[in-house]
Amino acid sequence: AAHTTRLEHMLAPETAARLAALIDPKRAMPAAAPLTEAVHKDTVYVTVVDRDRMAVSLIYSIYHGFGSGIASEKFGILLQSRGAGFT
Repeated sequence: AAHTTRLEHMLAPETAARLAALIDPKRAMPAAAPLTEAVHKDTVYVTVVDRDRMAVSLIYSIYHGFGSGIASEKFGILLQSRGAGFT
């Protein structure tokens, strides 16, 4: 029940409004200049939130030269290996 209550709080419009009110556009940093070369060539991170507040967070990281060494025949992608250092 504690997790459900916390989830309801996090998804409540009042919580979103309170957090949004903390953002000061006057303190926002100016748009960064485009990079001519990727700083990290082995990791991609993407976060997307839609208008219904559904969110997805994705980290795809090729740690070794060929990632995990396993590729998906169905999707044609190399599986990541960044978790290799976790025990």
